[in-house]
Amino acid sequence: MARRHLFAAIAALLTFGHAAIGAETESRDFRLLVDGRKAGHYHITINQQDDGSFVVMTQAKVQISYLIKTYVYTYQGTETWSGGRLLKFDSSTNDDGKQYQVLAVAKEKNLELRVNGKSRVVQSDIWPSTYWEQPQVQQLNVSTLVLDADTGELIPSRLHYIGLEQMVVAGQTQNCAHYRVSDGMRADLWYDESGRLVHEEAINDGHRTTLELQRVAKVKK
Repeated sequence: MARRHLFAAIAALLTFGHAAIGAETESRDFRLLVDGRKAGHYHITINQQDDGSFVVMTQAKVQISYLIKTYVYTYQGTETWSGGRLLKFDSSTNDDGKQYQVLAVAKEKNLELRVNGKSRVVQSDIWPSTYWEQPQVQQLNVSTLVLDADTGELIPSRLHYIGLEQMVVAGQTQNCAHYRVSDGMRADLWYDESGRLVHEEAINDGHRTTLELQRVAKVKK
């Protein structure tokens, strides 16, 4: 496929995914697997406001037993987006006893990023590793900073569009856009026609983590 046709196709997908639909709350429940074993749950609540902005809340809990050791992970995060720009990111993570507090707030053309009380100014066009919405065209095939939602680390990565693929999502066959995060972060991501996450395959600490969408619920305001 010629490059101009490829990006035209992606732009059409993104336009569909960002269509203004008025105030709405959408929840997405995922099954969370680690190395193929059911290990917890992952939940996304997407609140679209009348002005087109989004407030997105994410929750995750993992508990895995290895012989005499039980690994526990919990995550809670909130993101505010407007016009494709991240205005605020706030997360709290317990990674088996390691605690992280991450806060990013938009300041004119940059973001003030605070991790466990230590602040610095970073560029504004970062992409949180919650990956709830598919990437923008300008982020593809170039170096992109991914914000590790757990630790607040900024990781140089590359995003690639792989193509449209048929998948069974929550019991229904859908055409899903497949993207890949490589170099720094490593993940394969699939999005439905609304541009929202339906499936993820990632490697974390040497273990394969899988998110499988189980249910979508929408409520108009």
